[in-house]
Amino acid sequence: MKKASRFLVMGLIVIMLASAFGVPTHAANVDDYPFYNFTMYIWQRFLNPRVKEDDSRCYLYITEATHPSRIIHISANGCNVNGENRENCTWNAQGVSVSSVKVWYGQDFSIRNEIYENGYTYCTLGFRIDPFQGNEISGVWSPDTAYPHQIATD
Repeated sequence: MKKASRFLVMGLIVIMLASAFGVPTHAANVDDYPFYNFTMYIWQRFLNPRVKEDDSRCYLYITEATHPSRIIHISANGCNVNGENRENCTWNAQGVSVSSVKVWYGQDFSIRNEIYENGYTYCTLGFRIDPFQGNEISGVWSPDTAYPHQIATD
């Protein structure tokens, strides 16, 4: 009995550590791509780069925001493994190159982009947060998605 409870405790510790270090989760019935949790603060501009596997759209869902009613401007950027040499590759819903698209709290968004087509193998999302409307947003994102979420537009 003592050995079984020790094993159970160790298993729980491993699970807690895995979730604390940002192990990607997967949507079992929607996408085969990993989803990454994030929290952005007003002084940050870009998420950590992730591998871009194909020419699909990026996925973004904002789960928490200091002011949930505000619009957040997002850009999809190709970059190197360190997140440097960024190139804005964002497209709007009509397939036109734009500097950013708008998203908001509580809805799934697909962000059209030309990252993979422009030869980049890494992707990062850029954020523009208005300092007068709060200083923090959290959510999940993926550099690739196969599911047809609402397309973010400018």
